[in-house]
Amino acid sequence: MKRTRLENWICEVEGLSALDRAELDALQLRRLNELLSREKARGGFYKSLPERLVSLDELRTLPFTTPEQLAENAPGLLLTSQSEVSRIISGATSGTTGPSKRIFYTERDIVHTVGFFAAGIGEFVSPGEAVAVAMPFSGPDGLGELICRAVESLGARPVKFGMGRTLEEQAEMLEAERPAAYIGMPVPLLGLIRYAGGPGSLRRALVSGDACPAG
Repeated sequence: MKRTRLENWICEVEGLSALDRAELDALQLRRLNELLSREKARGGFYKSLPERLVSLDELRTLPFTTPEQLAENAPGLLLTSQSEVSRIISGATSGTTGPSKRIFYTERDIVHTVGFFAAGIGEFVSPGEAVAVAMPFSGPDGLGELICRAVESLGARPVKFGMGRTLEEQAEMLEAERPAAYIGMPVPLLGLIRYAGGPGSLRRALVSGDACPAG
């Protein structure tokens, strides 16, 4: 069976020659125990958790972390020095009424995020193609920017649709740039296709952030 790009990427990052269920379970347990050991040593937010687990099945014995705890203890949850933080994402999601949370990214996290994105996007995008990226653009390491970097790493060309353009503006970009693929939310994509009278050059889409009925 042919390996997926995601499997190849995991093997590359982790230095593995192959990836099967047993190998993946062992990798996850090893990484989890490394985190538990670090947390116990530093006496951080999760210091009451065991220093190591014998198997992944023991995960079910650990308590859940609540949204309130994530929002109220962000600095205490950071496992590295703040000087190593390259990007902080802050804000409540549009689909919930929960408290605002902060997520910290080191440069290594950002590199891995781009690699992970590229592994998935590479399954449906070919070199030389234009790709419409209809996600938020909020700075050098924002979601839209990281997706564009992943697209570029595949030899494809990102077209920054963003989130704030009118349907008329998007339809004009669709006609001018002729992207073969679309990355964004399903409802705006449906609105664009209806407004433009069809998908135009679009042949494939990766949708997220909302439900997408099979029909």
